[in-house]
Amino acid sequence: MRVDFVARRVSHLLCLLMIAQFLLGCGGGQEGPPVAPVKGVVTVDGKPVEGATVSFTVKDFSRFSTGVTNEKGEYSLTTMNTNDGAVVGENSVAIRQALKDSAGMAPVMDLEAMKTGKTDQKGPSKPVDLKKVQQNPTAVVPAKYGDPDKSNLKRTVVAGEKNVFNFDLKP
Repeated sequence: MRVDFVARRVSHLLCLLMIAQFLLGCGGGQEGPPVAPVKGVVTVDGKPVEGATVSFTVKDFSRFSTGVTNEKGEYSLTTMNTNDGAVVGENSVAIRQALKDSAGMAPVMDLEAMKTGKTDQKGPSKPVDLKKVQQNPTAVVPAKYGDPDKSNLKRTVVAGEKNVFNFDLKP
């Protein structure tokens, strides 16, 4: 009889712990990882770069943050909602620029896929002539900055702070 009572109490306690974990695990209605606003300017040798895609990626995390520079080289990052920023923590950075001849064919992000963490890129609307791409000198951002593992660009995003990250890239 005493064993039954203890077993029931333990069972009830475990149920309460599971419910508490579920409620706490929901994060108070926030979907996804913590993010903080991030903005800045991209230049090459001091000249602003228009149309460059800036990407921040946290190691071992599937979601990334992106933004595109305007004519002044300014960008603002988006992770889940427009201009919400980047994931808090140390981020590897990649900066790519579409060639001027192919600006209309730059990949676009599927926003719904970004929100769910299942990112997907839709490719160019027409085939790209690789010989022309390789010979086109209009790309201002050097290719080495396009790979977050090789760019050697890292920035730490901090919640509650102004995260302004300017990049003056060198050829």
